[in-house]
Amino acid sequence: MQHGVLFSIDLVVLDPQNRILVGERINRPAQGYWFVPGGRMYKNEALMKVFERIYLMS
Repeated sequence: MQHGVLFSIDLVVLDPQNRILVGERINRPAQGYWFVPGGRMYKNEALMKVFERIYLMS
């Protein structure tokens, strides 16, 4: 896709004690850094489906 728009989404997931879900990257180039769950939105994918897919993968 030469001229397409790409969307990515990051989620901030809180538990009942307001702690944030994070993970530590194990691969380069961001190895050792902390991140929140996220991913990209696919063509024709509904926004709520993106949130569900990313949340269920975390």
